[in-house]
Amino acid sequence: MANMSLETIIGFIILLVVAGVIISMILTRINSDSLPYKEIEMQQMEFKNKCDALCTESSSLDYCRYYFEGGKDGTDWDGNGGKNELISIGEYVTWDVCEERIYCFSMVPCDRRFGSSPAKGCASALCQAYLDKYKGNVTKANAAVHDKIKPGACRLPANIEDNWFEQYFPADVCGIYSSANCGNGVCEAGECSSGCTADCTVTDCCGIEGCNAAIGETAANCADCSSGPAATLSNCVINKTTTPYTITCDTNCNMATQINVVDMAPSLFQDLAPIANGVTVVAQPAGFDNTYICTGSLVISIICTNPGGNTYTTHGCV
Repeated sequence: MANMSLETIIGFIILLVVAGVIISMILTRINSDSLPYKEIEMQQMEFKNKCDALCTESSSLDYCRYYFEGGKDGTDWDGNGGKNELISIGEYVTWDVCEERIYCFSMVPCDRRFGSSPAKGCASALCQAYLDKYKGNVTKANAAVHDKIKPGACRLPANIEDNWFEQYFPADVCGIYSSANCGNGVCEAGECSSGCTADCTVTDCCGIEGCNAAIGETAANCADCSSGPAATLSNCVINKTTTPYTITCDTNCNMATQINVVDMAPSLFQDLAPIANGVTVVAQPAGFDNTYICTGSLVISIICTNPGGNTYTTHGCV
């Protein structure tokens, strides 16, 4: 170093400073690019949680009407930078949908109320509700349903079999569910909620189309008519002495079908195994260690079937 000229030393210093600035710019760009998708993941989780909660509200059809709205400048569900595009989504069955019209029934199952095809179950339930409101006027009921259920701005598949809107919400959707066949001896879609006792019994209807009082369903003979206590999740604590870290929360849940843990930075998301203890949620998500956990806010949620409903808690990490 003693033999190096002053100009050489100054040159090295300048190179180090320039390299530091370039590395800082690269890291800043990487971090800023990842922020929008973290926000999208949080919006997706909040949407699913909302749908799960609406599924348990037997006195409401908001599960059928609620859809993912995204941001004010357009919806980018898949985070690829394109807004309001045609994408494929679904849990049991995959459908092509427009990003700005992703309804609960397209994404989150609600078998107990609307059967294995929630879009069809919602079409039936909405039509029966509006047919009742408009005293059997199919034209007005169709208009009311289509005011709430729209395909979106993108182009859905031309093939009706692949087009959820044309298949389940066609122009005369409520004509299909107008109970014109009541009395034919077959309990068909829509006849439970419309009260077709000539074709349907409590045995036929319990478990579909909500609480059907007109058929004779009550809290005593059908779980559809009993909402039960709400699920709770509280007092979440993180134990950093284990590897990976252990998250423990109090809950009244006796059976959770899903546990989600999201760390907002770097936005890790994991589905954990179901629980069945009704006392605590104990989770050790793989990869959640001192490198990745507690760099932002943890959001811990459970989807609980007994008692029903979804609940979540936010824990500010330190």
